[in-house]
Amino acid sequence: MEQKRCWHGNKEVLHILNKLPRKMMAMQDKHNIVEFVLHELCDDHCFNITRAAYIIDNPDFDCVRGIAGYSQKEQYNQGNIWTVPDDFTSHMTNASFNQKVRSLQRQSFRRNNTEREDMMHSLAEELGMKEYGCCDIVMKHDNHGIFLYEGVVDNEDDHESLLDGISILSFCPIY
Repeated sequence: MEQKRCWHGNKEVLHILNKLPRKMMAMQDKHNIVEFVLHELCDDHCFNITRAAYIIDNPDFDCVRGIAGYSQKEQYNQGNIWTVPDDFTSHMTNASFNQKVRSLQRQSFRRNNTEREDMMHSLAEELGMKEYGCCDIVMKHDNHGIFLYEGVVDNEDDHESLLDGISILSFCPIY
């Protein structure tokens, strides 16, 4: 019988999350740090997400913009992303799902009072995500982070652990 993975309290996941701030600071001159963090969080050693899209809704500027995308099928497997940042950046520039997410632009759902479920369904459909989960990320300056993902979250504790982990994305600069 296959053992289901529980993220809540998982030492490997906690270890990865604890190291992320130091890795982020070492890469602070990179304009795509959000791709590094997303890749690390979605990797099978962390949350094991099949595909994910990080999107920001900014009601003040009336826009929704795709920031970064991750797909296991397009995962970087040429070494540690943090030690070969230029190679990883080049890889992500050519990754089709990342390109698809980054090209996403719309008017703000929040400013236009679109229902949350309609908003998530519309974004997921545009990105080709059939079965998806969503986490809302609290951000500075009244921005609203949206994390759409394909993967298994079995219980409320796992959902909370995922939300805690992906909240790190809100500390990444957006260019």
